[in-house]
Amino acid sequence: MNIHSSRAVRVPLFAVVLMLVSFVGIHSALADYPSPVLGVTEISSVQTFATADGTFANGWKWVFNVTVPTDETALNMKFADWTSALGNIPAGNNMQIYSAQSSNAFDEAHAVLITSTGVYSDPLNLLPISDPNSDLDLTKPGRQIQITMETKVPVGSVVTSYSTSYGIQSTDPGATANAAAATALTIATNAVVTAEANPNLSNINYAALLAIRLPTGAARTSLLVRLDAINARLAASATLSADQGAANLVIASIAALPGTDALALTDKDAVDSANTAFGSLTLAQRALVTNSSLLTADISKIAELQAADADAVALTNATNAVAAFEANPNESSKNLAILWIIKLANGPAKTALFDRIDAVVIP
Repeated sequence: MNIHSSRAVRVPLFAVVLMLVSFVGIHSALADYPSPVLGVTEISSVQTFATADGTFANGWKWVFNVTVPTDETALNMKFADWTSALGNIPAGNNMQIYSAQSSNAFDEAHAVLITSTGVYSDPLNLLPISDPNSDLDLTKPGRQIQITMETKVPVGSVVTSYSTSYGIQSTDPGATANAAAATALTIATNAVVTAEANPNLSNINYAALLAIRLPTGAARTSLLVRLDAINARLAASATLSADQGAANLVIASIAALPGTDALALTDKDAVDSANTAFGSLTLAQRALVTNSSLLTADISKIAELQAADADAVALTNATNAVAAFEANPNESSKNLAILWIIKLANGPAKTALFDRIDAVVIP
């Protein structure tokens, strides 16, 4: 779909640097969504006079009123460079967006920076639909949100008229993840079929690498059982002993893990699976696992990541509670925010949250 809109302001001669600003067009990557579709319903100017000092505070500010399909929870925007007959202003690193209806970019201090020209930004993750602040007008189909766009004007920019174009898209991360999971299962299944037809260590290890990366569940278990059966057949042959066959499966499981420094919490299931497989071996079989030291290092790394994630979750919960108190100041919301804050480790973040609590006056 395409919607065209423009905005313009007069430029007085006495201004230090004042810009005439216009927006042209909207592009949506969504074509076949059920009603309501993604759309910008209004663009309002907040600050159209800019000073070329390289600050967002003295730059342009606009508010986009947007209708988003209810099941679309991630929203991205992109912008072309600001252009004029006398010079251009790059979009990259000079523009940012935020929305009070976002869980990660809810104000100017947490805005998503536009880092490249014509490339969709990192997502604004929208609040859960159950959150009373997630929709500005419950009487309209879809969810109604406002996105603030700010542009800073670099020092030395030419005084003239500028224009840009923009794009907006929203997606359902869950649907994308499901499609990716289905593709991964198909590839892993095909690899196991190949290993069954031509059982050698190369095919088996590749199939094991793909299978153990699948989410825990019946499909993953079924493929690993089939791989166990292949190894069992090889173990009966003269070229591979039973102990070496069991050890090779664990070696493949460990080798399939990312390097220790590249591990993320999403790899925990794979690390746990490899550790469980290693623990099920006999002492003689464990001695044949040549990369067991890597597994030990990976287990320690996952423990470190879990501890760090717990701290981050606690800070997020405390920050959200303080924001809720600021939005609706009462004793109940204040006490809840304090309960979250006191769980944090001492430091600047904790102090800042207490300062925000102190700054609010309960009516």
